[in-house]
Amino acid sequence: MYTTKKGRANWTSLANPPQTAEEKLKETIEKAKAEVEREREEERQKRDVETVYSTKYKGWKKKQKKQGQ
Repeated sequence: MYTTKKGRANWTSLANPPQTAEEKLKETIEKAKAEVEREREEERQKRDVETVYSTKYKGWKKKQKKQGQ
């Protein structure tokens, strides 16, 4: 906690200590990596599903691709 120019206590600095530029950069990089990994996983899931016409149900149906392909 520190006081502002007007003498008021600033409690936010206690809860969120000021970060150095290096820490902010590391945090930003980690967030970006997590975002990219999540997007890749979504793409993988989309590729693992194929749409096929089912004669049994008389309609289009999404089917899990076999892992051997």
